[in-house]
Amino acid sequence: MVLAPRLISVSCFGTLLHRKRPRGEFYKQALKWALPPTNDVPPAAALSRGYRKAFAKQSVAGPNFGKGAPGGCRLWWHDVMSEAVRIAGAPAIVSDPAFPSVCDWLYDEVDDHWELYPTTAPALIDLRKWCDSHGCQLGVVCNMDERLPRILKSLGISDKFDFVISSYACGFEQPSPEIYYAALDIADVPRSALASSASPVALHCGSGLRCALG
Repeated sequence: MVLAPRLISVSCFGTLLHRKRPRGEFYKQALKWALPPTNDVPPAAALSRGYRKAFAKQSVAGPNFGKGAPGGCRLWWHDVMSEAVRIAGAPAIVSDPAFPSVCDWLYDEVDDHWELYPTTAPALIDLRKWCDSHGCQLGVVCNMDERLPRILKSLGISDKFDFVISSYACGFEQPSPEIYYAALDIADVPRSALASSASPVALHCGSGLRCALG
């Protein structure tokens, strides 16, 4: 007999939601809003390319969004933004007194950068009903910093989940098994059940192993 799983976890970025516009467009908008018009702001495409390189570099220098480092994830994202602008060809902008306020604005207004896929809300309604009727926990497991719960709440889907685990709060990033073990522990699913059960006791749905923030 095939038994229903006791836990279903889902990733977030690239699975439940996606960016409204390319990141470079948000960066350019914020820079032009905050800096004097004499500053030569790079094109959005250059800022997007700079971001991807800066994110990859910073993820090696300070894994898991700077977890445990002085300044935490906010400073980590400041460093990503600074490096992205330098790579885009405008290092002088980083020295502008208004630049830190741009970084803070982008960090604090992250809710406005993301939106649900058209199928997300109806799919979560159905999945929530299924989990409730089968005694299954439903959670989010995602590589993200401290802002993850706030993003989900702002998009109106936080109440569909029994728990939310960010890599920053957990201390381990996907694909490390430790972050999935944390989900099992919250759902009260013994780790030994993964090997001993004839049916899957836990399922995870994601867009892939690559971090969708990159």
